[in-house]
Amino acid sequence: MWVCLASVGCFQSPDPPTAPQQVSSDLVDPGEASTERLPAGYVGTAVCAGCHQSRHESYLLTHHSRSLSRPDVAGEPTGLAFHHQPSQRTYRVQKSGDRLVHQEEVYFGSSPETDQRMPVAKHPVEYVIGSGAFAKGYLLRDGDYLLQSPVTWYTAKDGYAIAPGYDETTHRGCNRVIEDNCLVCHAGIVSTPDHNPNKPMIHELAIGCERCHGAGAAHSELYQSLGPDARQSPPADSLIVNPASLNRRERESICAQCHLDGDVVAYALGKDAWDFRPGQDLSDLRSSYKATGDKATEKRFSNHFDQMWQSDCYLGSETLTCTTCHDPHRETAPQELRAVYREICNQCHSDDGCSKALAVRVETNQNDCTACHMPRSETEIPHTSTTNHRIAVHQTDAVDQATVPAEMALRWVTPSTDVLQSDQRDRRAMIARGYWAIQQTLGGKHQELLSLQTDPLRQSAVENADAESFALLARISRYRAEVLTGNAASRDQADAYHTLAMRDAQAALQIDDQPDTPHQSALETLADQQMVKEDYVGAIKSYEELTQIRRAAPDWYNLALCYAKQGRLADAESALLRSIELDAAYPQPYQSLARLYASVDPVAAARFQTIARRLTTRQ
Repeated sequence: MWVCLASVGCFQSPDPPTAPQQVSSDLVDPGEASTERLPAGYVGTAVCAGCHQSRHESYLLTHHSRSLSRPDVAGEPTGLAFHHQPSQRTYRVQKSGDRLVHQEEVYFGSSPETDQRMPVAKHPVEYVIGSGAFAKGYLLRDGDYLLQSPVTWYTAKDGYAIAPGYDETTHRGCNRVIEDNCLVCHAGIVSTPDHNPNKPMIHELAIGCERCHGAGAAHSELYQSLGPDARQSPPADSLIVNPASLNRRERESICAQCHLDGDVVAYALGKDAWDFRPGQDLSDLRSSYKATGDKATEKRFSNHFDQMWQSDCYLGSETLTCTTCHDPHRETAPQELRAVYREICNQCHSDDGCSKALAVRVETNQNDCTACHMPRSETEIPHTSTTNHRIAVHQTDAVDQATVPAEMALRWVTPSTDVLQSDQRDRRAMIARGYWAIQQTLGGKHQELLSLQTDPLRQSAVENADAESFALLARISRYRAEVLTGNAASRDQADAYHTLAMRDAQAALQIDDQPDTPHQSALETLADQQMVKEDYVGAIKSYEELTQIRRAAPDWYNLALCYAKQGRLADAESALLRSIELDAAYPQPYQSLARLYASVDPVAAARFQTIARRLTTRQ
């Protein structure tokens, strides 16, 4: 065990194990990709650059080309990153040989200036996520897993601070596992060979050619077979997607992979974000939903399509879209932006079209159309501002919300209502409402969950042999049971929900035997319900599978409890220690170890109890 309590009262620990120093041969930087390593049909940006050199050189100046990269060990500032007082955690960035390392400690007491602290994580930085235009996040390596670091570099701040979503009293620390879907907006080509989203294989780092033009192997082979004259006399079908030849929705779909945000996203049956291919309508793959009324969120940073689709300029045009203003192959110099955008606006609005006199415009904002009609405002991402893509006459800098009835929980984000057949849209809407209800419950609001109608979703799940829907139904019943358990009058109903949760989880697992997201969700619910039903043999089997396919300290802790119930105390001890190894700030395993050691090693038991007490009082 690597965490102990020193007799002087301060917490010391040797470094937790780090990942091997060598770079995996499966991870290929842009420009180094080989067809043997890439998924079938892909060639990598380096091959595209062989024929399209000028395009590639200008692309390298864009933010997309820097969306995911290896860390610059020499260029990253080191030392104390910051103290995060709400969670009583300290973060440091250090160099260790040729690696950059993020260290996390918890401290005890109101001030970080104390020696009462406990190291809880130390992992090497594997990737830098983001171009640095606004910020840079960091992905850490822990064996087979990538973890999001709570440390982020903010360009405007010119320093480190807590990552988005972590500025809370309790957060997950260095324990948020990055799944393949988390990489869609930053990585170029990713696969999951064993169908486990927790173990993505990154083949090409940054967003590259094939994310917009589609897999390039057939195109490359065609031109190689035609010889050097092919570019002068190109074939009628070049076997590659040219976005300029697509209709507006298909072109927008390429950009909307990342620039269409939602509070809830529902996918087509059996699909995920990486199933999109350029040339498709994104609505065939997924639907995005946003909360409305008093539950409406203030997401702004990646809300571009929801804003643009509400604009009169967009609604009044058949051609206005992302590439009207943004050239994906080159970065417009900052000093040119004002003139470039004004020229674009004047293609429809003559210079006399503005209600303000030219002299006033020049004096106010140097005649910058976007300053008034697409103002910048603060976002949910700390230390960042972004352009409001709702082209309008803005009275304030607030992001406009669509006009919707306040009683509606979610609205479908799309400029059209006829892009899906009704049965597809109904299924996604039911799934979205289910996920939304669970989100609300996890936030302490149970009304959406308890009032949710699940019969239509169950009927759809049966008709489509839909593992995702069954897994979601299992979670809904699980949380309903938890909400009702504390009420004596609802105990029978809670028991019924426990039984229903187990049945739906088993149905999902019978349909889906791959370790994908629905399988993991159903397996977690099943294991939880088996513990509730005191079926510890079944729970051990479920948790043993879970611990092999995902990285989660609570899985090991629950497995330890089941081992203990079966009298397997040595196995319980090992599982508790593994739980601590994964998350040394998780107090429950220390409490269980204190009870386990109480009669055999009172000194160790006291140490574990002290750690548990101090970690618990921090919360």
